[in-house]
Amino acid sequence: MNYHQRNRNCAQNGRPTLTGRPLEIVNPANFPLRLNFDRSGLSKLVILPDYCPGRYFATGTVSVFDATGHNIHPEYLGEDIGCGMLCAGLRGQELHDIEDIIDSLATELIENRNGLGSLGGGNHFITLYRVSHQEKELLFGTRDSILVIHSGNRGAGARVLERKYDVQGYLDSQADIVECARVNRLRLLDKARLIFRAPFEVLFDRPHNSVQSRGGRIVYRKGAVALEPGQKTIITSSMAGDAVIVSAKKEIVELESSMSHGTGRIVPRDQAKLDNFFLEGLPQPVYTPRFISLEHLASEMPQCYRTIDEVLPYLDRYVKPIARLTPVASVML
Repeated sequence: MNYHQRNRNCAQNGRPTLTGRPLEIVNPANFPLRLNFDRSGLSKLVILPDYCPGRYFATGTVSVFDATGHNIHPEYLGEDIGCGMLCAGLRGQELHDIEDIIDSLATELIENRNGLGSLGGGNHFITLYRVSHQEKELLFGTRDSILVIHSGNRGAGARVLERKYDVQGYLDSQADIVECARVNRLRLLDKARLIFRAPFEVLFDRPHNSVQSRGGRIVYRKGAVALEPGQKTIITSSMAGDAVIVSAKKEIVELESSMSHGTGRIVPRDQAKLDNFFLEGLPQPVYTPRFISLEHLASEMPQCYRTIDEVLPYLDRYVKPIARLTPVASVML
């Protein structure tokens, strides 16, 4: 019996919601659960392998509520609605002077920290990868480049916490904010194209904090992308760790058509700053701007995250890896 079957059976054998209906739990990595939110009307809970507990919804979760009588809780996703990753590719062009380019990109981002076209802090990043292995369906060759931009709505999401919404009002407002975040990532891509002097083409853009009305249910995705069978997304790890592009199998519907966006934090930010992981340096040669110290990035060191190889076995039922990416350089402010 696989993890999916075991957790589904456990739910059906007597984990009621507050409405008395059985709660379906899909938990491929079999994480112990800590539910810090009102579960009224909760019918399904998906726990992805990048699970990381939070104040309300944990990162790496999909929470499905019956739409009838559901009260929207903007605080469940907070103001980071629409945060996501844009993946862009560069075929057949070798990049030179990467260190100088990354320094110039970082300088531009530092000088323009606010508004559309700005990166943000925390674990938001722009990382240049090289394709180290790929299947034919990606149509990229090894040594081709992939640029990943992880950023959000740059302040537009704060308004969802300033008023009360009915369900439709919240869905409309968050759709606008998701679009704002998408435009922000495109503006960042425009800057990268100019500085790299390279025509990176958009492969896909996947938000991983969103709410969706789906077949009479309200689906909250916290740190999880919406992904239908055949669609592609990227799963990143740490600033110095490999990433994979995956294609969804038909079994993705068991996860409420959702997928991890990363591997998940295992060391809290406050603890990471005390552990001084930055003193060990990066485990593989990934260039970071000369004027941004690793101490500044102490809470984002590779030791703070699971590796991609720790997570992938739990996702084998749901997605097929089609490309493995090795990081070359990364900007994180």
